[in-house]
Amino acid sequence: MRIFKITTSAISAGAVALALSGCDNLNGDVVGGEPESATGLVNDGSAATAITDSGNPVPGNFICSHSVSATNPDLVIGTNGLVGGLLTDLLGSLGLDVVTNLLNSVATPEAAADGNLDTAAGVTLTAGLLGGTLSSVDLTAVVREGGTVPSGYYAVAGLSFPGGIANLSLFNSITVRTSLLDLPQEVATLDQSAISLLGINGSTVPSAWVGFKATRPYDKLTISLVPGLLAVNVGNAVRIHEFCYDGRFKIPSAS
Repeated sequence: MRIFKITTSAISAGAVALALSGCDNLNGDVVGGEPESATGLVNDGSAATAITDSGNPVPGNFICSHSVSATNPDLVIGTNGLVGGLLTDLLGSLGLDVVTNLLNSVATPEAAADGNLDTAAGVTLTAGLLGGTLSSVDLTAVVREGGTVPSGYYAVAGLSFPGGIANLSLFNSITVRTSLLDLPQEVATLDQSAISLLGINGSTVPSAWVGFKATRPYDKLTISLVPGLLAVNVGNAVRIHEFCYDGRFKIPSAS
């Protein structure tokens, strides 16, 4: 596992190289998420689910079985849904303070792809950082060079909202997108109405699996978080527990 953050020298140079190695196969069994010990995201089929297949909602609640940790990915903090050279160019054009604040928006990013559902990358929303040149806080898992997640698998992120239902209202949209060789592949976006529904399971700490079934292969999986207008900083606004590429669905029992 390698965490990629743009350094001061890289910004001034305006170029960043990702040193990645090959990926032979997928495994990535997950641990954690047990109801008695989960830290925000339960993996028993009770977490809210917003996953589509060819644009249609998949019935049931997702249970993650395999994480992209199998690909030993790099974790890249970004913005505006950009990856690769486009992201590098944008960050290279910004002031150091802005880039530093963006990079500091995601704590322990490696925890979003470590195969452990009880750990998480924590996202802080900084007042004044977004809404102009920068529209979102992004986290991308970059598959090792030469490796891809094949079509037919999933592009899913597991989230929890430590501040409760109130934190759901902080976001205008949550987007999961994939790319291959830095070219956009597929995207699914939750708007404010869809985000509000993530709290309907009545949990004190709302949690959810969001994303889609991939119809195209990908080597980058990105979640983009777009907040509304913020008057103050909001620490730990959302936690990104895991990027998952496979799982199953459980139909909740009728009450």
